[in-house]
Amino acid sequence: MILPTIHLNGTSPIDLLEGWLKISHALNDALQAMYNEGPNARDYYPQGVGAFPLAQTEHCQRVLKIQQIKAEIDAIVDHVADAEGGR
Repeated sequence: MILPTIHLNGTSPIDLLEGWLKISHALNDALQAMYNEGPNARDYYPQGVGAFPLAQTEHCQRVLKIQQIKAEIDAIVDHVADAEGGR
């Protein structure tokens, strides 16, 4: 992953950090919503016995994708925070 370089002609470290933190917090909110709104068996049983387990698997895969994106964003946050701290 290519990380931003903190330098005089670039975006200020504070602006970078605030922007990436905003994204990280939004992803936390998205993850919380995903955890709260997982599939309910009552919504799938008319489709047959295999529908609910498949819905659970698909939901978990979506959660995992968001977790993976959040991990990348948090790595950028850490990088920017470390670069700013070293100035």
